[in-house]
Amino acid sequence: MSQQVDFYLLRHTDPAARAQFACRLTQKVYRLGERVHVEVDSDDSAQMLDELLWTFSDDSFIPHACLPDTDGYTPVTIGVSGQPVSDTVTVRINLTDTPLTATDCRIAEIVSGNDNEKAAGRERYAAYRDRGCALDTHKI
Repeated sequence: MSQQVDFYLLRHTDPAARAQFACRLTQKVYRLGERVHVEVDSDDSAQMLDELLWTFSDDSFIPHACLPDTDGYTPVTIGVSGQPVSDTVTVRINLTDTPLTATDCRIAEIVSGNDNEKAAGRERYAAYRDRGCALDTHKI
């Protein structure tokens, strides 16, 4: 069975659009009872997303932690690319510009309407396609 990768194509070109949508997607997946890991490219990005998950919606509560500061039971984690991810994670949301390595869980790729991000998204799409992943695209 091939790995599932979903690409979410945003119309917004605002750099914050990816992070905002990542929070909404994380909330949805968490409410479905899944364990989520959000992959970012820097400690600053992890800290920004950590704060945003607490504030993006007045009616949400998403228990989360930044790696490595987690007890292993936290349903949502945020980590910098290259950090070990728990094998209990069922969905990985990628906010980096590189495709995630082979994993058993579902992958969500978020691509904003910014030309540079669209180009990077196309490269990630091609990399996943070349690995034989099952690809779906969702226009948001």
